[in-house]
Amino acid sequence: MTIVGKILVFVILVFSLIDGAFGIMVYMARTRWAHDYTELRDRYVTADASNRAWEAEVKNTRESADKRVGEVKALLKRVEEDLEAERLVSKGYSDELQKARLKNNETESTASLSLEEIKRRQEEFQKVRTLLEQERKENITLVEANNDLRQKAVTANIERQTVQDQNTRMLAQLQETQRALAEAQRRGGSSRSFVSNTNPPPENVEGLIKTADPSGLVTITIGSDAGIARGQTLQVYRLTPAPRYLGTIRILDVSNNQAVGQPIGRMAVPPQPGDHVSSRILGSS
Repeated sequence: MTIVGKILVFVILVFSLIDGAFGIMVYMARTRWAHDYTELRDRYVTADASNRAWEAEVKNTRESADKRVGEVKALLKRVEEDLEAERLVSKGYSDELQKARLKNNETESTASLSLEEIKRRQEEFQKVRTLLEQERKENITLVEANNDLRQKAVTANIERQTVQDQNTRMLAQLQETQRALAEAQRRGGSSRSFVSNTNPPPENVEGLIKTADPSGLVTITIGSDAGIARGQTLQVYRLTPAPRYLGTIRILDVSNNQAVGQPIGRMAVPPQPGDHVSSRILGSS
């Protein structure tokens, strides 16, 4: 082989090496470009998805805002309508207030004209009330005096009835005593054997008949605590429906707060629960 051929072979080898280097460089560049393209595409997809999500959120936000704005507008419209209604009502109130002021002025004028008349009537009313109060006090005094007179009349009636009954009983006792004395003198006895049928307690006591037996025995509401003792006598009388003296009972048995008695002689009427008993008749001694 000649030198020229060797040189050509060497040149061809050099060019082959250069071509191979360029091929490697081109492959590497294309590989890098493909990787960058893939990465750029993924970023674009991610950015597009994020952009779509943002757009959807913006759309929802806008729709919500529009809805809220619509509600606010509707509320504002209702408020304006309410304000208008309140203005109308307020205007009506103002008109009524004006009318009331005018009427009040007229009333004040009338009141100022009649003030002296009112004062005069108040003074007259005070005088009338004073007179009525005096009359009321006088009426109370008269009622009290009337009650006192009625009580005195009742007492006097009871005492009168008592005296009448006692006189009747005393007359009967006197007749019986005269017969007993005559019989005693006829038999040659003494008149000293006569003993009085009454024996009232030393202290003034009063009570009520609690029970009355058909046999004549009565139970009274006072006993030894009130000074009652066996053998003593009590007067029996009734206040209602009309004051009436009934007669005398003799105490047969005594306990602390009650006693049992028996009528002496004949009673005006049979005693009954609620009748009064006492050592003397009201004011009599």
